[in-house]
Amino acid sequence: MSKTFDVPGGTATFRDPEDLTERGRRLMLTAIMPLQSIASKIPERLVRLAAGKGPEAEAAQAEVERLANATSITRQEAAASLEVRDAAIIALLQSWTLEDPLPTIDNLLDLGGPLLRALESAAEPFVQDVLKAARPTNFEPGEKVADSPFGGSSRSGSGSTARARRTRK
Repeated sequence: MSKTFDVPGGTATFRDPEDLTERGRRLMLTAIMPLQSIASKIPERLVRLAAGKGPEAEAAQAEVERLANATSITRQEAAASLEVRDAAIIALLQSWTLEDPLPTIDNLLDLGGPLLRALESAAEPFVQDVLKAARPTNFEPGEKVADSPFGGSSRSGSGSTARARRTRK
């Protein structure tokens, strides 16, 4: 369900994270890739728990956030985490009543401070949902994709001997 909220000079509407466009989904995927080094500092079991729903997942999300804040991160990792939030704004922003065209990832930071802060504030509760919606569904090695001719294999068979043949004219 979309969400409409006030911004300086008008209103803006965010689409439901489940309704991301393919462009928005890919924007989120490319934004989260640099954060893999941060994710490797947090136990995988905790990350899996945090991806769920309910009180246990909320507790795990809080613990992941606590660990992320306690872990020293590089300047590049810090910038990448801000870029995830910016990408979420662009992926979610469906429309607004302002005369200016909708921002892109390239000009989002050129918006006026109050407008950008309103968008950031509105996007904050949705960032995790957008990340979940953007992730590929077949993320585990060896997990089968329905009707996949490759059977979900994470590596080639050990006896593969396919070679190109030379042909003479």
